[in-house]
Amino acid sequence: MESFPLAGADFAHGRAVSFLVSASHAVGLTGGLITLGDDRTRLHLHCDKTQTAMIALVEHHPVQGRHFTRIALSARELDDTSRPAPFGPLFAEIELTAQSIRPAK
Repeated sequence: MESFPLAGADFAHGRAVSFLVSASHAVGLTGGLITLGDDRTRLHLHCDKTQTAMIALVEHHPVQGRHFTRIALSARELDDTSRPAPFGPLFAEIELTAQSIRPAK
């Protein structure tokens, strides 16, 4: 599993690069799981990659000494050059769970 510390970071994967390019970065969700958290709480987002392929666009900003973090899932990008394709469904089951981390004694 890869880990990326967000402390001090300020970014938005979904920020449009230009009129033609909708994003410059994304998280591949290779295993279908992304976890966000700190030393007290963790959120786990799991999607079934056998239903549809998705990527995660993560946004993180420091706000008044706290953190604002958002995840948007993208199943398929469409534009005026898109053609019908034999992809699976555009929606998949997504499971979101929260975990409280108890401090070590």
